[in-house]
Amino acid sequence: MKNDSTDTPPRDCPVCGNADARLMFAQKFAKIEGISFLSGYDVVSCKKCGFAYASNIPEQAAFDEYYINANKYELDIEQPDAITGKHEHIVKEIIHFAPDKTASIVDVGCARSEILRSLRNLDFSNLTGIDPSAKNVEYLKSKGINGIHATINTIDASKQYEFVLFLDVLEHIRDLRQTLEILHAVTATNGMAVIRVPDMAAPISGEFPYQEFSREHINYFTEVSLSNLMMKHGFYNVLFKKERGELTGFFRKNSNAVQYDAYGEQKIQDYIDRSEKHEAAIYAELSRYSDTPVIVWGLGTFTQRLLAKNVLKNIVVMVDSNPQYAGKRYGDIDIVHPEELKNRAEPILSAVSPRYADAVAHTVKNELKLENEVIAISPPSYPTSETVPTFV
Repeated sequence: MKNDSTDTPPRDCPVCGNADARLMFAQKFAKIEGISFLSGYDVVSCKKCGFAYASNIPEQAAFDEYYINANKYELDIEQPDAITGKHEHIVKEIIHFAPDKTASIVDVGCARSEILRSLRNLDFSNLTGIDPSAKNVEYLKSKGINGIHATINTIDASKQYEFVLFLDVLEHIRDLRQTLEILHAVTATNGMAVIRVPDMAAPISGEFPYQEFSREHINYFTEVSLSNLMMKHGFYNVLFKKERGELTGFFRKNSNAVQYDAYGEQKIQDYIDRSEKHEAAIYAELSRYSDTPVIVWGLGTFTQRLLAKNVLKNIVVMVDSNPQYAGKRYGDIDIVHPEELKNRAEPILSAVSPRYADAVAHTVKNELKLENEVIAISPPSYPTSETVPTFV
């Protein structure tokens, strides 16, 4: 099983630099003009250190352009400044490791940084957010937090911080070596880097098959592989936290030997095996709608894989709430904003993450006041053995 992409070269292991890798899975996407930039990639594991990553992908510049042109991390809604569940354990550990509230803390790729706003409300005073979105930077400034408009690769490396937060960043980066060199440069001596990535040893429960192999996630970490990467670049692990499918590591500067991540390699293979079974069950159920005129709601990883597999042959229109997608097309199929569905009567396939399925149903029934049938997919929770998805 191998992708048919010939215009993107194989990628050396981002952790140890080895070029010899084992093919684990071939991901394929439908290519939607103006939205997607990948037709797929190979998920491989390094034969030297065991790290799993996406190979045969474009250079970093293509990813940078995608994030600029299809930015879904600029939020217009007002978010609370208080500590919430997703970030609570990180804020508590920062307080533990930094009893001095004048400690310099930077959040790289911060968006609107709930963590920085939480720390500010706890009287931390030396806070900085760095983000490629000028809109997000201005928002931070309006909250009294120093904001810098920059990308990871254009950070002023002469400025150092006692705490550097890289949250939900490393899984997106093609050129990890350059990024880790910058991370090392901006972390003060004895300073701490806080890294959060999806935990591929325990993927989030209840997601669609292969959801972690998305257009954006191209590095697949476990405790072992993340420690190997950080150790190679001069950091040692102080603490790991695992919560809701996410892995957060707290690292200080040092070095050590890299160890083979057989654990992570096996966990990711298990994830692929489970996804294969769950996808087959989903597609078997969707075959009932193969020739039925349907509306597909959501243009994420699941939908692009669904389109690439040509499971549904009579999609009349696709819809997504991201305003940057409206007006684009996939082949001869229009992509519209939800408001444009008011004159359509076809069933709506809710092809969004199960976490947001209820929100889609609410929008259809209570906000748009539509009578359309909503086809919701409910994959089982992981781990599981013989259970299969249900349709409601």
